[in-house]
Amino acid sequence: MAIAADEDSLADYQYVTLIVRLTLDRNGRLIHGDLIDSTSARRGRFANVSSLTSAIADWLSDREQTKSRSEGS
Repeated sequence: MAIAADEDSLADYQYVTLIVRLTLDRNGRLIHGDLIDSTSARRGRFANVSSLTSAIADWLSDREQTKSRSEGS
């Protein structure tokens, strides 16, 4: 049995799409990758898994800062 979603609580969330595009070699090793925000152009590049997590963290931080600035205006 499905639980009906509270419409007010849904307004409290923002859904975004972040595309992770990878270039792999023939053995499946990561050559490089790009983060692409569905609302803009490429948002980050990375060459290994640890820099992927950093790129995502930077993207999230940028979104928080942009949201804070727009709410302060």
